[in-house]
Formats: sequence, structure tokens, C-alpha cells
Amino acid sequence: MARFIFFRLVQALFTLLALSAGVFFAVNLTGDVVSFLTSPQDTPATIALMRESLGLDRPIWVQYGIFLQNISHGDFGHSWTWGRPASELLLERLPNTLKLAAAGFAVTLILGIPLGILSAVYRDS
Repeated sequence: MARFIFFRLVQALFTLLALSAGVFFAVNLTGDVVSFLTSPQDTPATIALMRESLGLDRPIWVQYGIFLQNISHGDFGHSWTWGRPASELLLERLPNTLKLAAAGFAVTLILGIPLGILSAVYRDS
């Protein structure tokens, strides 16, 4: 049993790594973040300084390592849209997310248990 749990945990770790890599690289495929944050009037020195401060001057695999390190510490970055840390936004919206999840779970139980019983009763029909 312990071996089964160990392999499931290893599987979960690889799944989370693959998911985080997919999200990270998909976000980086969309284009240059600095061009979104700067105006055409900004000087090349200002753009280079912003690129350096965001860590975008480093290789992509180094950026991904920093991303994983920050996520492991609970640092989800900064929301440019809202101007606040992303972790604050997540915590602010967590109660509504839990309400929706509980409602979905309740619907699943209400429908799933009777349908499971019916499928067991009428198994070979």
C-alpha cells in the first residue's frame, strides 16, 4: 500500500510539473511582456531596465526555475491588471470558489449515487 501511495505521489508531482511548464511556456509564447507595460515614448534604456527588473533578460529555463521557486514559496507574482499581488486576489476570491465547488460536489452526489444504484440494479439490461 505504501508503494502504491508513493508512486501516486510521484505521478502527481510529474503532472504538476508538466502543467506548470505548459502554463509557463504558453504565457511566454504570447509575446513580449515589456512591450505591453511600456509606451512607445520609453527609451531603450528604460525598456532594458524593465526587462532586467522582471528577469526577462535571463534564459527561458532560468526564468522557469525562478517561477517554480516562487510558486513553491507561495509567491504567485503581481497582477498588472489589478495592481496587487496575485496571492491576495486568489485569497479574496477563494470563498466564492469554495461555494461553487461545494455546489458542484452536492449536485454530483445527488445525481451520482442514485444513478450508480440504478446502474447496479439494472446491470445486464
